Formats: sequence, structure tokens, C-alpha cells
Amino acid sequence: MLAALQERRLVETESDNSDRRRRCVRLTSQGKRLAEHCATIATQIRKALLVGFTGAEIASLSDCLARMVANLDRLDVVAPPDSAKSNGKALAKKRTSGSYQARS
Repeated sequence: MLAALQERRLVETESDNSDRRRRCVRLTSQGKRLAEHCATIATQIRKALLVGFTGAEIASLSDCLARMVANLDRLDVVAPPDSAKSNGKALAKKRTSGSYQARS
């Protein structure tokens, strides 16, 4: 991925003088312009999605989405051991219990 960004001249890399194993990655001026453009588009999309929502509804939605992300963080999604037996359903493994549950 880094090579592709370099080919498009969106980033540049240089050696770290204090540790030659590390490479410093920086956005080029073209990369900065693209990042700013993407941020502008993301803001426009976010505003369009939230038209008609009250501040309280937005706060509630944000809370629900944060809780959903936290729930996902507690799961490891793995490929089914045998697709035929599980009918192609992904299996979710809880990190703490190690048990698997089929997900639709």
C-alpha cells in the first residue's frame, strides 16, 4: 500500500537518523491536498446524513454506534471450519470464552 501511495506521489519516505530500521512517512503537498479534499467530502456526507436529527438524537446515535463498535472489538470473526456444515455463515468467537456462535 505504501508503494502505491509513493507511486501516486501522495507520500514520501526517508530514513530515521536515530534508528535506521525505521522509515518516516510524510504526506507530499499533493497528498495533503487530497487529504483535505477527502475531509471536505466526509464533512458534507456527514452533514447530509444528519439532516433532520436533533442534537439529542445525534448524541444517542453516536452512543449506540460506539457501543456496537465496542461489541465488535470483543469478537474475533473467523472463517467457518467447514462451509458446508455452517451453510456459509461466519462464526464469531468471543475472545474471553473461546466459544463460537453462528452469525446470520
